Amino acid sequence: MQIRVQYPKPEPDESYLVTISYRRLTPTDAIAYRLLMLEAYTLHPDAFTSDVKEREALPFA
Repeated sequence: MQIRVQYPKPEPDESYLVTISYRRLTPTDAIAYRLLMLEAYTLHPDAFTSDVKEREALPFA
C-alpha cells in the first residue's frame, strides 16, 4: 500500500510530496528489523521501557 503525504517546507509558500510505502514484514526481514530496533533503543532510550542490553539478550522469535 502507498500513501502520499504533503509536508510543509521551511519556506512558507512551498511544500513537497512524499510517497510512503509499507508492507507486512516477513521472516526474511527479521535481521534487518532487529538491527533497526536495537539502533532505536540505543539512540532513543527514553522512548522504551527496556534498554538495548535487555533487547539484545532476547531471541529472534
